[in-house]
Amino acid sequence: MSVTSAAARLRIQQLAGEYSKYKGDYRLQGTRWNVAAWNVETRPDWDFPNPMSRQDVLDIVGCVVDVDSAERAFVAIMIWGYGSTGYGPHRVGEMRKSRSEGLGEYLLRIHQEAREGPAEAYRVMASDKARKLGPSYASKVAYFVTSGEVSPILDSLVAQWISNQHQGKRLFNSQKWSTPQYLDFQSYCQELLDNVSSEVPEDHRTLGLVEYLMFVDQTSMALPNWARTI
Repeated sequence: MSVTSAAARLRIQQLAGEYSKYKGDYRLQGTRWNVAAWNVETRPDWDFPNPMSRQDVLDIVGCVVDVDSAERAFVAIMIWGYGSTGYGPHRVGEMRKSRSEGLGEYLLRIHQEAREGPAEAYRVMASDKARKLGPSYASKVAYFVTSGEVSPILDSLVAQWISNQHQGKRLFNSQKWSTPQYLDFQSYCQELLDNVSSEVPEDHRTLGLVEYLMFVDQTSMALPNWARTI
């Protein structure tokens, strides 16, 4: 039984078609961040790029081998997620204070559990929360520790896009901690991906792409050139 609406499937097909014509790479979606503001949570030797893209963060997470590299990866995810907003460093500081073992150990455990299934990283954070790390940002962590392929980001813009395609019905609440809901969201994105697989290059056929298309379509921020044509 289909869980996506005809409107959602049609819109994703349109977006995927235009995206493919553009021949870009959604993993290069970057965010600028305030280096001075983040100094309190970063280290000089971490040398993060600015702007920081999805691929930059995937590369950083892919190099996690110990506690120090895991802490660097956690902060990189948060920088990408918060971007230029002013409250990111404060929230990460609160997360750090709430975890006696440190953010590095916390991410290592999340990373390890992620190997057991696409929702396991999210489940760990839902059952053992860090202060100020809400479900939306937990889904960002889950996205990056699963190589950006099987655990899509569920934020308010994505949830609103889905609602818009279902005549205002609220299928997903990005502010609610719920592993079953997150599994349903993964299934929803998978159904949309199955509907557009022939439209996009093989190495772009991920749940991350589906979430990105929703995000770009919903956001009122500057759009990539391909999105302005739709």
